[in-house]
Amino acid sequence: SITKQWALFVQDRITWNQWTVALGLRYDDVRTHTAGNTTPDIHDTATTGDIGIIYEGRHGLSPYISWAESFEPLGTARGLNGSVLQLDPKTGTQYEIGLRYQPVGTRTLFTIAAFDITEKERPFSNGTFVTQKNVDTRGIEFEIDSRWRDLRFQGGYSYLDARDGND
Repeated sequence: SITKQWALFVQDRITWNQWTVALGLRYDDVRTHTAGNTTPDIHDTATTGDIGIIYEGRHGLSPYISWAESFEPLGTARGLNGSVLQLDPKTGTQYEIGLRYQPVGTRTLFTIAAFDITEKERPFSNGTFVTQKNVDTRGIEFEIDSRWRDLRFQGGYSYLDARDGND
């Protein structure tokens, strides 16, 4: 099969005093031609968006909030009876709220965030065939990013609670 994909993405970043707002919009068009196969050609399109707001506070504290959508065409996979199955595109929505802290005069950034991600039509394989399910993932993350001279140190911790549509 031959897949052709094109996308158009526009983004704007608006800063006013200590506030920054980032806005994005994306349009995707994906076509998969499956010549010589019994599966019909696939044509998927989607428009997705995102927005993020951060307040650059005093003393290096910066709270933020964001929302984003995702789209991923998946093509084909083996179905229950061994036939070729056209998979629905995987889509998602993410909400996140967090706090960034960069102590004044340092090159170290600490971030803590809580998030909620909903994925629809996520593929799962048991080694023989593929099915698609909805998955909800919630969690928290802590990250540190520090620079000293030419060295960069990064570390992080994540706690995830993922549940498929059957939980």
